[in-house]
Amino acid sequence: MTRRSIVELLAQADATIEDNVTGAITPSDVRAMIKDFLDTMSPSYGAIGKNVAQSIALSATPAVITTFQTNAAPVVSEFVSNLAAGTIARSLLGVAGATTRFTISGTVTGPQNNDVTVTVYKNGAPTPFACSVSIPTNGDTVSFNISGLDTVSADCTYDLRAVATSNAGYTFNNVIFICENVPRRTFI
Repeated sequence: MTRRSIVELLAQADATIEDNVTGAITPSDVRAMIKDFLDTMSPSYGAIGKNVAQSIALSATPAVITTFQTNAAPVVSEFVSNLAAGTIARSLLGVAGATTRFTISGTVTGPQNNDVTVTVYKNGAPTPFACSVSIPTNGDTVSFNISGLDTVSADCTYDLRAVATSNAGYTFNNVIFICENVPRRTFI
């Protein structure tokens, strides 16, 4: 069946399940409507995690956070994770558009009095989804969290990149990067 927007489902219901005065509603009409509804509302996600510390040399030039170790069984085809590259690819599978919800968390350790900014990138370009944290004391571990919704109108690939106010080595740990499909009334 087909993942649709809520508006498309409403239009489908009006077109195929009209008033049954003449007995025009068939079992296949009802079955198709139910299957399309379930496809639309079914959760789908892609998730990668890092539970082993990774040191990255950060500067003002964004560095990709890579080498994730765990992959939380994404829904086949809609989300494809690449652990080594640290990416989650989103495929629309022929649907006009969709919405991706991000849930990202982790920790970073680094030198004293430095700021680290982690940003979600989409197709190699920064998005508004970012978090900045300050490391108050040398070696302190600081948590970061990012959440948000991104409207998607074409297949895309997401990754996480970080910058810092001082060129130095920083250690990322316990990073979780989840992308989920969110049904909405309209896609765009």
